[in-house]
Amino acid sequence: MALSFIAGVFIIFALYYIVRSRLSRKRFLLLIGLRIIIVAILLWLITDPLITYYKTKLKSRKIFFLVDNSQSMSIKDEGYRHLSRIEAVNSFFCDDNSRLKSLAEKNVLYQVYNIGDTCKIAQDVPFRADGLQSNLLTNISLFFEMLKDNPAGIYLLSDGCSTQSRKPSEISYPYPVNTVAIGNPADQVDIMIESVDVPVSVDLEDDIVFNVKVGEKKVPEGTKISLKIFDEQNNAVLEKQILSPVRGIQSLAVKPDSPGLRIYTLTVDAQGVTEPYSANNKYKIAVLVKKDEINILAAGVPSWDMAFVVRSLRSIKNVNLSVYNLIGKEKKFFSLQSNSLHTAGEVLKNISNQDVIVLFDFPLSLFTEDQIESIRRSVEYKGTGMFFLGGKNSFGSGNYHNTALNDMLPFRLVNDDFSSQQFEVKSDRNIRVHPLVTGFFDKIDFNRLPPLDAVNVVNSVKPLADLFLVAQSLIGEIRIPLFAIMSYGKGKVAAFAGKGLYRWSMQATSNSGELITDNILDLFVKKSVSWIASLTDEAFVHVMMPKINYSLGEKINVEVVVLDRTYQPAEKAQVKGKVICPDKKEILLEFIPVSDTASRFSSSFLPALSGKYTLEIEGIGNDGDHSISKSSFFVYQPTDEFKKLNANYAFLKKTADLSGGKFYSYSEFKNHIKNIKIKKDKEKIAVTRLVIDYPFILLIILFLCVAEWILRIKQGLN
Repeated sequence: MALSFIAGVFIIFALYYIVRSRLSRKRFLLLIGLRIIIVAILLWLITDPLITYYKTKLKSRKIFFLVDNSQSMSIKDEGYRHLSRIEAVNSFFCDDNSRLKSLAEKNVLYQVYNIGDTCKIAQDVPFRADGLQSNLLTNISLFFEMLKDNPAGIYLLSDGCSTQSRKPSEISYPYPVNTVAIGNPADQVDIMIESVDVPVSVDLEDDIVFNVKVGEKKVPEGTKISLKIFDEQNNAVLEKQILSPVRGIQSLAVKPDSPGLRIYTLTVDAQGVTEPYSANNKYKIAVLVKKDEINILAAGVPSWDMAFVVRSLRSIKNVNLSVYNLIGKEKKFFSLQSNSLHTAGEVLKNISNQDVIVLFDFPLSLFTEDQIESIRRSVEYKGTGMFFLGGKNSFGSGNYHNTALNDMLPFRLVNDDFSSQQFEVKSDRNIRVHPLVTGFFDKIDFNRLPPLDAVNVVNSVKPLADLFLVAQSLIGEIRIPLFAIMSYGKGKVAAFAGKGLYRWSMQATSNSGELITDNILDLFVKKSVSWIASLTDEAFVHVMMPKINYSLGEKINVEVVVLDRTYQPAEKAQVKGKVICPDKKEILLEFIPVSDTASRFSSSFLPALSGKYTLEIEGIGNDGDHSISKSSFFVYQPTDEFKKLNANYAFLKKTADLSGGKFYSYSEFKNHIKNIKIKKDKEKIAVTRLVIDYPFILLIILFLCVAEWILRIKQGLN
């Protein structure tokens, strides 16, 4: 740029020097000066020069509202409408007639912060009292660190219930903090479930005894108090009424209706008493209900398949097996247990007590429509498992599709589907990860299994069914569904559309290097029957924790019981799991076997943070069967914040006094905000613009050009 300017000056001087004889020395220098100034200005404008100047304006200071959104703010004790504390805060910020509107009318700026768990600018309005803790003083300090403006006022809206044990005198206050008391400081009516003692597991035949400790505060003497227990479907299964004051432990006994992991909810309420806080009126707890025996009913036309499968059923340790052979022209059922004959109705007399019913090549025509409907209802509503095996009287050839059982079969059927030709057994190509697959079907070399004697050529598999095995013809590439399982209501239904299953009892083969040394038929029957006997997929890993709320610094013990699907201790079980912390970090748990117990493991850890923890536990049996359990628990700072219902006005007054602020009741605060006057500060604001943006620059250039032009004309240079 400097070289360009020097070159320009030289050229200007040279051009005017040529005509110097026409000019006086004074005019010569004036014309050269004008031209140099014009060139200098143009070269300067090319560099985009800036001009900065300052102006003064009045600026209103901003008001900052700090809102406590911890759980204690959900207590309903504020105002004549009996609002919760957080609802009172929301009415100030959200209602159409809110006092906050007076600030907007005065063009007063304000900003809102949440100071429950953390200190952050509020994003959601209305506010929710979902903060697990209220670190009020720590978050006030964080707010001061984040503050950049000179505030017109700082207002803390809180009930004063702080989780942390810090005192107001332990922090410094660069600005006054005005505290606004939300909630009632007096002791209030409250009734709660303080604790529930229940056995970890019970037998199906026994009652579950809940020992409940009820706490109460200021409940009028003689008030009727109701304790209720609800099941997973939220149906009330038991109610007990007592009178206030409640003394001692209250015992309630419930008869479980089915095995597995049962979840119960206990509630307490006082008749005619309005409580400000009902979150402690409910308690959810789990109990593992076990069965000493699995009841299995096996019936059908006697065959090699029936004989060998019944033998496999007897190998299940805790089975109570009833076997009925269909014999004679009168089509009576011979009981192997009582050595007596029975009618079809007598066989189904105790169907509601059965866990599994196995039918071998069974002609349903022997049952009435009502008896068939009783089977269907037992599966759908009681959770009874069904296992159908093929033959001349089964599936389509047995007219199953024209009965009430058709909806629960995993196959779509056709008429006269029985075929006597041999078929090979293959694993389905699209088989998904499933407990029946892991550790069993994936370890079988199906090429070594002998072919089946016959199959029922079913049409297809229903969309909700899981297909595990297919049958392939020896004389062609025809592949048809062979073994599938489908859920129906509470129960599960398995179907094997083939004959010749007994041949598997002589096979021990492997496809993965881990040889299956037991006979495959026993394993297949036990796996399948135990699967359909279980009501749920996740009922066999039970996590035992003494409680769901822990204090920070308290050691947390976790115990796990692993059962197989026949409710027996899982042999050679393994347990692994992890804890997901509030900051999303994961802690792997190491489980060790509990001495002198079967399939019971324990672990422990020490939480470093307060908040919600998630526990994920997986139990694995020696046969590859596995179940996963997920649960959660809370870790709190050692405090009474969520036990005391009364607002802590002393805390709020102390904070206001130490900071130089004022203490307001909620009603005083609303009137104060309405009449508040905001001081305005003078503020210097720098304004920077490009020189070219100003019109006077162009006018100067134009003036210089015109002046030069006039002088040149007068001197006769144009």
